[in-house]
Amino acid sequence: MLIEIINNILSCNGYEQVEIPILLEGYQIFLYTPRDPGKEEYFVTIEASVQEEAAHSFVFNEGAEAIFEKIRNIENVGRSFEKNSTLIICCENNTIDRDLTLKIEEDHYNFKKNIVTYTKGEITAFSEIVSQVSEITNDVISDIINSDSGNDFSAFKEQIRNRNNHFSLALKIMMKLPFITYVPKQKNLMDLESDIESHLSEFQRPIYFDLLAIPPELGDDEFEAVVMRSWGVLL
Repeated sequence: MLIEIINNILSCNGYEQVEIPILLEGYQIFLYTPRDPGKEEYFVTIEASVQEEAAHSFVFNEGAEAIFEKIRNIENVGRSFEKNSTLIICCENNTIDRDLTLKIEEDHYNFKKNIVTYTKGEITAFSEIVSQVSEITNDVISDIINSDSGNDFSAFKEQIRNRNNHFSLALKIMMKLPFITYVPKQKNLMDLESDIESHLSEFQRPIYFDLLAIPPELGDDEFEAVVMRSWGVLL
C-alpha cells in the first residue's frame, strides 16, 4: 500500500510516529510529529482498506472532521496541530475522479489535504528502486527525478515514458509532501562544457571555439570585429 511508502518517507525526513488509537474502522491512519522542536507541522496519513470512491467521499464528508477532533484531544498532541496539520490521503488512481480530488484538496477546513494517487505498477516499481537504499530521503527522491542526466524528466514531460512507474510516483510524492524539495543535480564546469560541445552541429562548432578564444580584455568594437570576422569566414 502507498501509505507504507509515505510513512517511510516521513520517518526518514525528520518526523516520528505518534501512537494513536484506531480512529476510523476500515482505514489505516497514522500521526507524525516533527522531531525538530522548532517545527510545528503535523502530518496524518490515511488509506482506505478497500479502495473505492465511496471511501474517499466519506473521508471528505465526515471522516476528516472525526479524525481531527479525536487527534486534537490526545494528551501529547500540541496546540499547533489545530492550525498546522496536513492530511495525506492515499488513493488508487482509478478509484477517485478529478472533481472529487479538487473538492478535497481545495477544502482547508480542519486539515490541509493533499491526495497522492497511485497505480499498482507505480508501487511495485518504486518499492524495487528504494529497496536498494536504507532510507528514502529527500536526496534519494531527487536522485530518482534527476536520473539519466535529466532525460527521464524530459521524457515524462513529453509523455514518452515514465507515466506508470517509479518516476511518476516520485514526482507525485515530491509535489504533495511539502517538506520534500527538488535538488537539481550539480554539474561541474567540465560537465557543462562537454554537454555544450556534444550538442553543437558541425557548423556551430568552429564558431563556438572562435568565441571562446576571444581575449576578455577586448573592447566592444574589437569584440564585434572578431565576431563578425568569425561569422564572415563561416557564412
